[in-house]
Amino acid sequence: MLILRLKPAGKKKQIIYHIVVTEHTSPIKGKFVEQLGTYNPRTEQKLFNLNQERIKYWISKGVKFSNTVNNLFCDAKILPDKNRIKKTVVKKQKKTEEEKSEKTIDKQDQKNLSEQKNIEQQNITDASEKEQKIEEKTTTEKDKENSEKTA
Repeated sequence: MLILRLKPAGKKKQIIYHIVVTEHTSPIKGKFVEQLGTYNPRTEQKLFNLNQERIKYWISKGVKFSNTVNNLFCDAKILPDKNRIKKTVVKKQKKTEEEKSEKTIDKQDQKNLSEQKNIEQQNITDASEKEQKIEEKTTTEKDKENSEKTA
């Protein structure tokens, strides 16, 4: 699928953009099919140099636009204003003190739970060791009784 997008060019801090037709999967600074114009955002009037015949040709072929190119074409009256894409920015909300305190409480609860698990595991291993010692004692006692009976 072909797309119209801006390709950066120029020097550092003196950037201009080429408006190009390219494959949508190609990198921004990669190969392109055709250069249709330039855009200079550093001037007061934000100058365009566009080949409008070729732009209309590619629009008739069904090429898609990047969001920025779409809005630039709306400004240049190549596309109607109803096609303008509104930028939606989702701002992160600051956390309230209640949420912060809940997080610290949750962390403390997690520490307590992990400590309890460690204690339980130690108790389990201690209990299993005691059982093994008891079993060893009982087996040695039974062996002694069996040896006394036979003697």
